[in-house]
Amino acid sequence: MELIGKSTENIIRSGISHVPEGHAVISQLSVEENISIGSLFRVRKHKQDVKNALADVYELFPRLKERRTQMAGSLSGGERQMLAISRALVSRPKLLLLDAYLGTQQSNSNSNSSRAL
Repeated sequence: MELIGKSTENIIRSGISHVPEGHAVISQLSVEENISIGSLFRVRKHKQDVKNALADVYELFPRLKERRTQMAGSLSGGERQMLAISRALVSRPKLLLLDAYLGTQQSNSNSNSSRAL
C-alpha cells in the first residue's frame, strides 16, 4: 500500500494507526476526550462500536478509567503513553506502529499492553 500523499484520515481508515514516541496527547483535553479523538476516522462509527472500543481500552488500562475526567496534561509520563496507545487502539487498526512504547510504561501495565498487542 502506498502511503505517500495520502491524508491522515485515509491512512487510518485503511487500518493503520501510529503511536509516536514522546507521549503525544492533547494536554488541554480530558483523558476520555483524547481517547475519543481516535474514533474520528474509524470506518465504523456506530455509537455502540465506539463505546465498546472505549470499554476495551479502559479494561486494558484501568488507570485511565480512574482518570477519565482528568486533563491529560496532568498525567504522568507512563499514563500519557497509555493514553496515546489507547487513542490509537480505539480506531481498531489492522496495523499499529509503536515508537519505543514499553520504555515508559508503568510496570504493572506492561503485561496487559503486550498481551493486547
